[in-house]
Amino acid sequence: MLQQKMVRAIYHDGALQLLEPVDLPNGMELQILLPVPETGPPAVQGPHFPTRPQPPETLCQVRGLLAAGGDALLDSEALYDACSD
Repeated sequence: MLQQKMVRAIYHDGALQLLEPVDLPNGMELQILLPVPETGPPAVQGPHFPTRPQPPETLCQVRGLLAAGGDALLDSEALYDACSD
């Protein structure tokens, strides 16, 4: 049975860089065991912009904004400001 030794290394740009010297002949093939981090559920990310709950009736106010043309962002901001009064 072969003797085993744990050696620390850093992985960078596709290569392992040893952090301590080893006494091995050039060209020797090695088997390396890598720790695999546990995968959990993906992190839940919130919305990119602040939001606040709105009742379904609010959708009636914004219906047709894009079809009517104009500046949809400006129109939607005006509706948002009017709802917050």
